[in-house]
Amino acid sequence: MIGGSFTLYSAVKKKVRTNANVSIFFETATVAPLALAWAVAAEIGGMGAGGVLHGAQWLLLPLSGVVTTIPLMLFAVGIRTTSMTLSSVLMYINPTAQLLLGVLVYHEEFNATHGILFGFVWTSLVIFLISDRMKQKKVSKESKPCV
Repeated sequence: MIGGSFTLYSAVKKKVRTNANVSIFFETATVAPLALAWAVAAEIGGMGAGGVLHGAQWLLLPLSGVVTTIPLMLFAVGIRTTSMTLSSVLMYINPTAQLLLGVLVYHEEFNATHGILFGFVWTSLVIFLISDRMKQKKVSKESKPCV
């Protein structure tokens, strides 16, 4: 679900020709009413931030929006200048870094099954990159003029 939605988001971001600030504004304006309704319902139901946050922690709540918005703005700018192939490959760096952090720093479990599945993911990624590179070479050979 997340992978599919982010793929669709990336494709739309690549096609929409507008300033990153403007596009983030419209994205936020679109979902803000739903988010506000959810936040109000959570507060009424006793599951909101009201009973949990104290003192300076309330300052962190609006900062979380800034911390979320800046990477999205950078993504909106960057996706226009990179190929979808490159951007899709780069999407594997974050989860891989998180895996390494979890295993190496926090000593989370990483058993043989995890290793095999992780190997499948990266093996398929390498196969994809090799086939894409071969396709690019073939296209470049075909486009050279014969003299």
